[in-house]
Amino acid sequence: MALQDSAMLVSLYLTQWSARKLDRSTSHEVCDAKHADHELGRFNKQIIPKKYLHNIQQVANRIRNYHYENTLPWNHKGADLLPSRHYLKYTQRMGELEEKFDKAVTEFLTAYPTIIQQVQNNLNDLYDTSDYPTVDQIRNKFHMEIAMTPVPDAGDFRIDINQKELDKLKAKLKEQLKAANIAAEQELFSRLYTRLAKAVITLRVPDKIFRNTLILNIEDQCEKIKTMNLNDNKELLSVANNILEHLKDIDIDALRDKEQPLYRESTACLLEEALQQVEQVYLGANDDQQSNTGQEVNSST
Repeated sequence: MALQDSAMLVSLYLTQWSARKLDRSTSHEVCDAKHADHELGRFNKQIIPKKYLHNIQQVANRIRNYHYENTLPWNHKGADLLPSRHYLKYTQRMGELEEKFDKAVTEFLTAYPTIIQQVQNNLNDLYDTSDYPTVDQIRNKFHMEIAMTPVPDAGDFRIDINQKELDKLKAKLKEQLKAANIAAEQELFSRLYTRLAKAVITLRVPDKIFRNTLILNIEDQCEKIKTMNLNDNKELLSVANNILEHLKDIDIDALRDKEQPLYRESTACLLEEALQQVEQVYLGANDDQQSNTGQEVNSST
């Protein structure tokens, strides 16, 4: 299936107010005191303590993390690939997170006048009323937007240039699409491999403490492969399904039980076998891609 039919491009725009302000007067004072050039010293003050922006920052981090974990790399900055089969789940969850972001911003703006009064006492001589924007001005500094566009198609070029240059553009775009397809598949392998490797390394250390997410993250990634497998790589899907079957029988609490060291070790061995299987399938997929590339080169010469 062509990349244009199995995915779309999604861009996440997320801005926040840093609440930092350059204090030129203090910068000059410090430079004068240290006999330094004014151009070489800058004093930035945090006009609102970070604790008041913590909730907004926390939600923003969750938004970025979710976007990253549920999209695949595209070869241009600012956009990522969103598999069509993953569209509904992605948009629903991002909609929920956007509501949480807006709520956190509203709560901060409501408390903003009171926060300024408290901050004035802490900054003392560094306090400057002009440093503080109005509520409406700050509101515009917090923004979240998701923009979606189709993946470009080499056949869509309709520009008035000579045929030779047009063919070059089309050929270049085809190569970019092919590279993006390969990178997307490699990313799925990498994410699954990384989670499995982390679990194996952790479980190999008998007393090492871990969270449930050590195992749950592997399960989550296997589930995502079902909807984010753009190339419908059957071997990758088979590996993911096999791992899911094994994960059903894992008792996470028993893995922490110091009286069951053999269970922890056997689980580590099980996950290591899965790790090796992922590696074998990944290397096989790479061999196929290189073989196909070689055939295309031969056919074009």
